Amino acid sequence: MGLNDGAALRMSNVRLIDGVSTEAVDDAVLEADDDGWITYAGPAAQAPEPIPGVRAIDGRGGTILPGLFDCHTHLGVASDRSILEAALLTDPVVGVL
Repeated sequence: MGLNDGAALRMSNVRLIDGVSTEAVDDAVLEADDDGWITYAGPAAQAPEPIPGVRAIDGRGGTILPGLFDCHTHLGVASDRSILEAALLTDPVVGVL
């Protein structure tokens, strides 16, 4: 699923760290479409007008860092519980990895 699980949204009253600029943007707005794509992220003064019916979130002065995704993986390691069980649940004297 995308950023917003299938519903367009507008988040306002946030501090934006965009990962490009050297400074954070205070009083920022972030908008995302129905597919979770960010359509605007920047100063509130330059933001497009809110679209009626779009889910609005007041960020209460919090900070956002949009656009991140989970790319954590362990290549070459089994994805089942056997490693966990062997490493943590078996007596190392009698267990074999």
